[in-house]
Amino acid sequence: MLPTATFPKRSTVIANLAEIADQIDVFLLDVFGVLSVGNGVIPGAVDAVTALQKSGKQVFVLTNSASTPATETLAKYRNWGFDFSDFEVTSSRGTLAQTMTPTDGQKWGVMAPSLPVDCVLLGDDPAIYDRVDGIVLLSSAQWMVLSRLRSGLFRAMFAMKEIRNGNEL
Repeated sequence: MLPTATFPKRSTVIANLAEIADQIDVFLLDVFGVLSVGNGVIPGAVDAVTALQKSGKQVFVLTNSASTPATETLAKYRNWGFDFSDFEVTSSRGTLAQTMTPTDGQKWGVMAPSLPVDCVLLGDDPAIYDRVDGIVLLSSAQWMVLSRLRSGLFRAMFAMKEIRNGNEL
């Protein structure tokens, strides 16, 4: 059982993390909107993170970037000037890859290739959807945004598979 959470009666407004760094040992930061926006780093973010690291603070980052393997994501952050180890960067794609079992006998339909399981890249061919046991819905730069037609086709094919498997909708 988790301990009961307690909260201060009012919030503290700060100008930057340096104002509270002496009160915190570990920082967990999201990448998008905190360290970067789009393909560029937020001004001052590298200096702020570097100062935290130099003062002995642990800094970890989370990203929902599922299109890029961890090695490429880490290289991008390093090119921006951040000094993160691979242990300090966690992505939705990386977490999924670590938790999927390649020997579970399942064939997965995916949008992001290079997962460590038996998988096939989804596309416009309806037969692909019938050949997979499950679908991993992660964002991917390699996959186009669903059109209404593809979206409707996907829903219909999913419903047909559920009915064939004896499940109610």
